[in-house]
Amino acid sequence: MGVVPTVQPGSILYCGEFMSKATEPYVILTIDDEPLIRETFRFYLEDFGYRVLEAENGRVGLEVIEQHLPDLVLVDLRMPEVDGLDVLKVMKRTYPDIPVVVVSGTGFIGDAVEALRLGAWNYLLKPVEDLNMLIYAIEQSLDKARLIRENKEYRENLEEKVRLRTGELNRANDLLSQTRMQIVFRLGKTAEYRDKVTGRHVVRVSCYTRIIAQALGLDKDEADLVAMCSALHDVGKLGVPDYILNKPGRLDDEEWAIMKQHCRMGQEILSPLTIEDLAFMQKDNDECAELLSDSRLLKTARTIAYSHHERWDGK
Repeated sequence: MGVVPTVQPGSILYCGEFMSKATEPYVILTIDDEPLIRETFRFYLEDFGYRVLEAENGRVGLEVIEQHLPDLVLVDLRMPEVDGLDVLKVMKRTYPDIPVVVVSGTGFIGDAVEALRLGAWNYLLKPVEDLNMLIYAIEQSLDKARLIRENKEYRENLEEKVRLRTGELNRANDLLSQTRMQIVFRLGKTAEYRDKVTGRHVVRVSCYTRIIAQALGLDKDEADLVAMCSALHDVGKLGVPDYILNKPGRLDDEEWAIMKQHCRMGQEILSPLTIEDLAFMQKDNDECAELLSDSRLLKTARTIAYSHHERWDGK
């Protein structure tokens, strides 16, 4: 039966870092056509706290694996009905995460190479003179399987966290986009109320602008941007005096000259903040550099506000 191993200080098995990680004993399946070997392994491994299952050949072993999903399999190579290499083939295809340690009496190097190629995690020769080697192979394989499982769980958890975080960012971006659209349209409607134009003028202009932009071949994002920014086309009217905006009759030349300035005033309203603005707000321009930036929305809205009365001939 071999030498009974002496438990060493710091052993993986008894240092409290291996077996303590399992909520119940690890299950080991021994597949071997020799009853004495199965019995020897069972008595020995049970002394170390493992629960041991047995199978007399590969066919029975595969049935036990399917029913109980053991934590590790010890398998011989030369057996009747279904041999160890066939077991390895099925394990590699169906149960790749279950460690398989080959314990075989065949000494052919070709068998060892083929077993390792088919996914064996370790290879021991029978008779196992020192059962310390068996325990070492089992501990090493179970520890490796645990690390692989933990790494897989970590990746899955990380992917889930990334997915959730991405969802949160997408929702935040959607909310920001909706908020920005609300601000744009409400600012546009502010000018609309002062001008006392027909109701929903801003909304109608935005809808017409999107249709025209799409007809001109702009993609959806560009058409949406132009449609949103068009809501601000008359924002410069906030700077036009009420007596001109609300005059019931025709404007005289001086009044008309002032009215024309609403395009330029709209351009100025939609210009990015300046360093002087930040100084007035008591903001450090290094910390608030984004406030000085000229966003795509501002550029588009400014262009529309400034040029929306330009004629076909450029006048």
